[in-house]
Amino acid sequence: MAGTTEEKPEPVGRSIFLDVFRRADKTDDGALSLEEFKAFFSDGILSSEDLEKLFHDIDTHKTNNLDTSELCDYFMKEMGPFSEIFANLESMNRAVSNALVESAKEYPGKSFIGKFTTRFLLNEIQGQMSCLEHHINAAVDKIDEDETKQRRPDVCQAEVTNVNIRGGRMKRKMHSFSQQTSLDASQQALRHGLSLEVDRLKELIGKLENKVKFDVIDEEEVELGNEQLVVLVSRKFQVHSKAGKAFRSNLKSYIASTSMAEGCLHLGVRTITGTYTFMVYEIWANSEDLNSHFSSDTSKMFMRGNIDHLEQPEEYHKMAVPASWWRGSTS
Repeated sequence: MAGTTEEKPEPVGRSIFLDVFRRADKTDDGALSLEEFKAFFSDGILSSEDLEKLFHDIDTHKTNNLDTSELCDYFMKEMGPFSEIFANLESMNRAVSNALVESAKEYPGKSFIGKFTTRFLLNEIQGQMSCLEHHINAAVDKIDEDETKQRRPDVCQAEVTNVNIRGGRMKRKMHSFSQQTSLDASQQALRHGLSLEVDRLKELIGKLENKVKFDVIDEEEVELGNEQLVVLVSRKFQVHSKAGKAFRSNLKSYIASTSMAEGCLHLGVRTITGTYTFMVYEIWANSEDLNSHFSSDTSKMFMRGNIDHLEQPEEYHKMAVPASWWRGSTS
């Protein structure tokens, strides 16, 4: 229609800097004073004079206060190669928020496997974000290292200790005085956004996992004395460091013979990294088969052979569970 003007679309990435402004505006009066500006943007590198000059350069309205448009316009103009990242961060924020809301609604009603899939996808997203954060941290460390070497002598102790932490980490090095370094404002906002999304994913994953219902199998009704059970056995061996090779040879012979024993449904061995701790897991079709094996020559030879290999006596535990819970059971 004639006489009407179309609204210009909001520049991409602008919403993130609106959030930066809200966090910097400690008095919530819609304007940043010079004191608020210094408190939020001090990074231990710029001097008080540098920050004051930057403040007045951004204050294009010459009001001695910065409003949202001035702050956003400055950073939007200076973003350079970061503009695409901030645009994608906006999209990611919306996508993550929508996904978290939908997941929270749908998760309780999903099947056992459906819940597993949701948790896997969330964990994978969290891993990808953590990987990005790792690369950014590496860049931060390099910048911090370079800036520390070139630190200007006119940045006094008072200015350094007033540095505000905006969701990032603080590095303190004990020299003649404590020093703090961080990213410039645009990079810090990027890290802050990633950290927030990672934290939100961690929180949701924790909530979802705590809500998992044990609906793997249907309720079973059995007659007393007629239930079919399998026996789970766990055995822990703490082996002398010099006897590791001999114990492994003994264990290998035991596994080869036991795997052929009647009633042995499964055997598994796990070791703990950096130690000589071995965990042996056995699943038996019933207690009779387990007792028969325990008194067999194979079992006795294994236990006798371990006497000189162990730092302490073997830890032995067993538990009976319904046979229907074991996939290998024919019941």
